Amino acid sequence: MNSQINLNRALRRTFWQSYDNLGLLTIATIFWLLLSLTVVLLPAATVLLFYLAKEITKDITLRVKDFFNFSPKRILNSYAVFLTLFSITILLPVNLNFYLRNLHLAGLVLAGIYFWIFILVGFYSLYTLPLLSRDKSYKDIFKYSFLIALGNIKSTFYLWILTFIFLFIEIIIPIFGMGLLAVFLQNIFLEFEKLNDPSTEIEEPKRNIKELWENFLQG
Repeated sequence: MNSQINLNRALRRTFWQSYDNLGLLTIATIFWLLLSLTVVLLPAATVLLFYLAKEITKDITLRVKDFFNFSPKRILNSYAVFLTLFSITILLPVNLNFYLRNLHLAGLVLAGIYFWIFILVGFYSLYTLPLLSRDKSYKDIFKYSFLIALGNIKSTFYLWILTFIFLFIEIIIPIFGMGLLAVFLQNIFLEFEKLNDPSTEIEEPKRNIKELWENFLQG
């Protein structure tokens, strides 16, 4: 992992913020699941969840109603971004398959280029969700996502591994995993913001697992 990014702090903050907001995150994730089942509301539900997660990383007191704190700009951008990523995800493999079947040597070269474009899109899509909750324009969401991914390829690779772990948790615990992922990605994005602006304040967690375990044993 890029030594400049404090992954340990991001994970610890994610743990304690999720622990302190367990009930809220569970209810919010249930709302996300119910809205996502319609498919049409998936982009809106996702940006609502990530906005709530952004607020959770501020360590402020929140209520369930804060899940529905939205702006038309964020909602419209969520549909534009989701449709763009969905289109790319569908079109790239189709083109790749066409070039491999019909253009022989040139097809292999073009297929290789398309493959790496597909990987890059997967990398920078990781950062679109935190950016959607920050009221950025459609253009800026892709611009900043691309620049972050391109400048931190190794870090992004490891983040994708962690993201798959969180998605696996979502499969095992569907009423909690996506909320946990949202908080984690928002904390990671805070770390990137601190890289660009050292004045960005990120509070270090003052508690530890040992303390939590001792309190549990004491009842």
